Amino acid sequence: MAEEKVKCGLRISQPWEDEEYCGIEKHGPAKDFCIFHAPIEEKSEVSFWEEFEAYVSRHERTSKKLFQERGEHLTLDCRKFVFPKQEKRFEEREFITDIDFTGAVFYGDTSFDHSSFLGEVTFWGATFKANASFGFTRFAKSVIFFDADFDERGSFYDVKINGKLSFSLAKFGGNARFTDIEVTDGVDFHIAEFSGSAHLNAFGTEIVRDEFYKVTSIKPIEGDFRNVSIEEHKKLIIKNIDLGDWAFANTPRIADADFNDVSWRGKTNIKRNHTRDELLALNRVITFEAATEVYRRLRKNFESELAYSEAGDFHIGEMHMRRLGLRQKGWKRLFNLTWLFLHLYRIFGGYGERIRNPIISFFAVGLAFAGLWSLLGFPIPVGENVVISHNLGYAILFSFKTFFTLPGRAFCLVQELVGAFQRAIGVGIITLFILALRRAFRR
Repeated sequence: MAEEKVKCGLRISQPWEDEEYCGIEKHGPAKDFCIFHAPIEEKSEVSFWEEFEAYVSRHERTSKKLFQERGEHLTLDCRKFVFPKQEKRFEEREFITDIDFTGAVFYGDTSFDHSSFLGEVTFWGATFKANASFGFTRFAKSVIFFDADFDERGSFYDVKINGKLSFSLAKFGGNARFTDIEVTDGVDFHIAEFSGSAHLNAFGTEIVRDEFYKVTSIKPIEGDFRNVSIEEHKKLIIKNIDLGDWAFANTPRIADADFNDVSWRGKTNIKRNHTRDELLALNRVITFEAATEVYRRLRKNFESELAYSEAGDFHIGEMHMRRLGLRQKGWKRLFNLTWLFLHLYRIFGGYGERIRNPIISFFAVGLAFAGLWSLLGFPIPVGENVVISHNLGYAILFSFKTFFTLPGRAFCLVQELVGAFQRAIGVGIITLFILALRRAFRR
């Protein structure tokens, strides 16, 4: 009677999924797991890789047959596998199906350099115990590193992905470097943690470099860099990226990040430098307070670098988000003095960043008061006498003269109050003009 084979009973499904167990034959007497799930100290590296290559070969044969019969591919199931040192086992390979490395553990340096993946690849909750490298790697579909742990250095360079790249909730124990990452559907670092320095260089849907390897053009992509934590005294370096479609809410380290050769335009219709946090706030995905804080941090960063042009745009974004955060419905907003001040600050002064706003406001207010003076009447000298005139042409001259002259003789209290009000507005507009002019020269 043949000896019954004992199967590995490790649960490989997630806690919220239906129960699913390994079912692969245990790899030796008195062992609790198959050779793929056995702890690192209980397996032979040589035996493991022999079994793994055989496992992959069987899978590819079965998958090709299934594809010919039904037009479907099987997923290469490597969930919770414990990989010993690779010795470049994953380099220069082509994987034709989807691969699931959920919960897998990789010991020793792991390199997927020069490999191609024709299906979707998942490293959900995977752990890389040593350095991990993805250089010149090609992904025909999305690749997911959700909740993955990189205990040491993580390197991603010249990677092309026809899909999405996700590092949401990933943890990087060492330095992390991302260079020349071409992604069609965006990149996600939401709630990622960096214990070492993070270097992001050239992300886009298409990256073009010249013969001196200098970036000449990048097509922008959406990036989610919200709630990212980077250990104090470690560097955050971001270069050669259009960050107009990136979000940075609740990521404090952008206040001292090193931004080199970046732009902030994106694919939106916003004419000034901006981030995607503004659109997320308008769509109620994040709060206006969070978007305000993003712009405040970026403004302070660029002011410290004497980059006043970008700082000015971020100041406008900061004020704009703050004003919208105070907005209330109907007439209630008029009784919110902070909102009212910011609203007038925007109209008359362009938040102190646009010279045209106080200039236009000066002439608009002057003409408006000219109409009012024409109705009320205003004093003009006629020979040795002073008479009240309602002539619109003279009213225009009188209105603009009022901005720059001290109060004269008033024929009634109403005229005196109107004149004082106009002078007060004029002082405010001229002050805003001087402020905007000063900032324009500083740029």
